[in-house]
Amino acid sequence: MLRGQARLFKDAGEDENQKAHKKCCVYKYIHVGQSLDERFCGNRMLKCVFCGHEFQGNQFVASRHFRQGKGCPEVTDDALVDIHYNSDYKMSDKLLERIKRFEELHGPTPGMDLRRDEGGEGEIRDAGEQIDVDGDVEEVARAWSSGRERGKGVVRESWGQQCQYFASAHVSVRTRAGVDTAEEDPSTGKRKEREEGARPTAAQKRLRQNTITESFSSKWQMEFKKRWLRFVYSERLAFNVFRSDPHDFHVMTRIGNIPGILPIFWNSINIPVVPQGWGFDELAHEFLRLNNLCRSAVQIDREVVLACWNLPAGAAYAPDPVLIRWVRRLLAYACVPIDRNTADTLVLCPRLYVHFLRMTFEWNRSFFPVDVESAVVLAGMKEAFTDAHLDRIGKRNPQGDFGHAVVLPKHKDLSRWRPISPTFSEPAKLASSRVARALNCLLFALPASSNFNLKAVDCFKDGLARMSRAVSSLGNVMDMESASFDIKDMFISLPQVNILQAIEWLVDIYLNRGCVGVTVAKRGRNAYLSFGTNREGYVLIGLWQNLDMVAFDLRCTYVWSVDVLLRQVIGVPMGKSTSCPLTCILCARAEHKFVTGLGTDRKLVFGFRIVDDVSIFIARRLRDGEEKARMILVAFLRCYGENLRLVRTDTAGGSGWGFAGTQAQRIGAEISTVAIVKNAEPILKHRRLVFGSFQDFCSYGSKKAKIAAILGTLSRIHRWSSDGRMQVFLSIRSELLLRDYPPKLIDSVFQRFAVNADSPEAVVVLALGVGPAH
Repeated sequence: MLRGQARLFKDAGEDENQKAHKKCCVYKYIHVGQSLDERFCGNRMLKCVFCGHEFQGNQFVASRHFRQGKGCPEVTDDALVDIHYNSDYKMSDKLLERIKRFEELHGPTPGMDLRRDEGGEGEIRDAGEQIDVDGDVEEVARAWSSGRERGKGVVRESWGQQCQYFASAHVSVRTRAGVDTAEEDPSTGKRKEREEGARPTAAQKRLRQNTITESFSSKWQMEFKKRWLRFVYSERLAFNVFRSDPHDFHVMTRIGNIPGILPIFWNSINIPVVPQGWGFDELAHEFLRLNNLCRSAVQIDREVVLACWNLPAGAAYAPDPVLIRWVRRLLAYACVPIDRNTADTLVLCPRLYVHFLRMTFEWNRSFFPVDVESAVVLAGMKEAFTDAHLDRIGKRNPQGDFGHAVVLPKHKDLSRWRPISPTFSEPAKLASSRVARALNCLLFALPASSNFNLKAVDCFKDGLARMSRAVSSLGNVMDMESASFDIKDMFISLPQVNILQAIEWLVDIYLNRGCVGVTVAKRGRNAYLSFGTNREGYVLIGLWQNLDMVAFDLRCTYVWSVDVLLRQVIGVPMGKSTSCPLTCILCARAEHKFVTGLGTDRKLVFGFRIVDDVSIFIARRLRDGEEKARMILVAFLRCYGENLRLVRTDTAGGSGWGFAGTQAQRIGAEISTVAIVKNAEPILKHRRLVFGSFQDFCSYGSKKAKIAAILGTLSRIHRWSSDGRMQVFLSIRSELLLRDYPPKLIDSVFQRFAVNADSPEAVVVLALGVGPAH
């Protein structure tokens, strides 16, 4: 045969194809042809089932036709998945992406050839020899569930979801029946015949399950881990069903859901330590009580009693020996307070906490990683701080450093985390705090009619009273249209250019008035506008110096996320003292444009805003009132720009809504407010406590501190509420009873508050003396 002559493919027959099929799954998609000469090293002619391409080669060449280079243009995804999982050949990156897309559309785990678990060349099993995969899964589940209590985890939850996941996915298990017996070679020795009787039978033989490392390549092992973690995170499953060391667990649960944990841990406000002499004093009181009951005069030496305690010298407090056991068990986990309910605690695996931390900071587009060392960044900040003469505002701390970021889970959804960036250790902290007080002074000095900003929640009730008087003076007002909104993405979505423009707008207003700056107290929170004079003990901050300091904060906001230094490039400086004033000034500027654009309709519009909670009221007159109110509301929704989202929070018709810790209710033109008690609804419906507003009475702490906390809460309710104080006071009393406060103590606190605050509602609650039984 000539060298250039092409060889034609001749099918080798069904027997040869069947033998090759048993040898490797690639031959499912390749027809085997005639054998070539000896100089071709036993190669054969091969033909692709899909594209019909004819070529010569061996098993390796046959697999390369599908997995390397351009590959077979007609091969199906099913064939690629079969070759990838049931052979040892590696696919190219392009084909791996194709297999991933196929897997996402048709299921999380492609099927595997059970013959690969045998460790050698597989053979086709008969129907009676097929493996019952689901039976093995159920047996493994029963073994794990029976041994759960012997594990080292803290959280023990039902893991039926894990069982369903494993049962739905394919589990590669070795056969119980053993490897099929091949035909004996005539050259088999006598030793093999002697050992044949000692071997286990096919029914007795049970081989181990193939591991992931043996069955999957490194890339697919990583993909499997990602999919498994996503499944566990979405289903809120605890990893401690596996018997392994605590650092390998991935637990996430509220501390109150841990079986057997002491109730004092449910509320993080509780104090789990005792004074050194607490036990001695208690024992002395018990001896005195026994002597009185027995009418005895027995005296016990003080040194004998003190010998009962083995306390460390020099320590003012000592942990309770009962509580210290649980503290040691929780040391292996991250215990994080929950946002908006800091009395509750989330217990989770440290690795899982680091994952959420990286997701919130490192993978956020508002932060950019810094490649240089922190010392170089601090040196650059020092130079910029000095060149801008910002040291005149406040001295720079040479020992300062960047803070470490933390995240807090949200109470309603534990999968959402609130970023916290502490800046109390930064070098320019003093200058930043003084500029924040100056900006607040400039903001609060603006005319109240030019924007909706409130200085404190206490001003909301008085503002509603002034609004009612203004509406009554208008005349021919038929009704009022009200709406309440929550401004979303306020701190992370604002472009820094818009922030600087808002500060320039504020500076121009006071320059036109002849103001030169703000005098800020060196100690305390006082700040006053300055028109050319300075005060002793105060620092004069010029108007343009405020702008320079804000620009410095925007450029130099850094934070550590685990071991990565990040720089914030979008939004207000997170964690800085200027963060809240800057957002309020930006919103005040937008509201000023909205109000001035109303013209003569300005007297029909009233608004109140506390940081990101805003409420607007529009008076409707008899003529064209409804249409005009709708147009004004549409204009208000657009005034904050494209970067901020307004989510409506009031009920249908705008009759009731929550505003900065209060519940407002509108009936016609009359509006009433009442302070919100978070535990009121859980107590009423389920007779249980969800939020930690107070310490438990069994908590180790001063009784005066607990009484002061109750009086502070009652005073806040009295200030913020214009109606409905009676129901709120009853909820407070019920909560205190559920926390095991003595009724006599509660009555004395209410009596003291009723006298000092002149509250008739507190007197009625004191007279009723009602509350849930223990």
